[in-house]
Amino acid sequence: MECGGVSPTIHCPHTCYKKLRGTCRTIESREGVKKHEQTRINYALQLVATSSAPSGSKTAERQESYQHFLKRVEKLCGLEMVALCAIGLGKTAIAGMRESVRLELPSSIKLMENTLKCSPLRKLIQERSAEDHTASTMEELRGTPTESETPSEPEASSEPETSYEAETQALEPDPAAMPPTQQIGKWYQ
Repeated sequence: MECGGVSPTIHCPHTCYKKLRGTCRTIESREGVKKHEQTRINYALQLVATSSAPSGSKTAERQESYQHFLKRVEKLCGLEMVALCAIGLGKTAIAGMRESVRLELPSSIKLMENTLKCSPLRKLIQERSAEDHTASTMEELRGTPTESETPSEPEASSEPETSYEAETQALEPDPAAMPPTQQIGKWYQ
């Protein structure tokens, strides 16, 4: 079966849409995502949140293509569709697409977005956003201490620290150094 002269293994927007729609139905039926799907989502969201690294190797170029695609999807459709693309299509398929298809697909997803809505993914993204917001709010509340607020180490003194016992023993005279008459008086006090 061909899609506009492109074999389905290379993906045209129509075959990608069908795959995304099927993934959405499966997630809806299951009422959630599996552990490996959650891992894909986390990776995709991490890529969307970071800037692209300079490419040098073929692997880095593929990752950059995947990241660029996800950022376009996020810009046009939001994080829910980023998560759906990460699960439904995957890094390998997206990075391996022809450039024209990879560039056209986010717009196609935007046009069909209403049929790709998936409540478990929406809930997952909302929970993650709430967690991220809570974490960033906690960091803001904590703040970074200024130099005057940062506890500093006590300055080292040239005199060794002494305990209370050492101080009281130093105040009491040494009985061996006392004359014998004073030693006897010491015992009866």
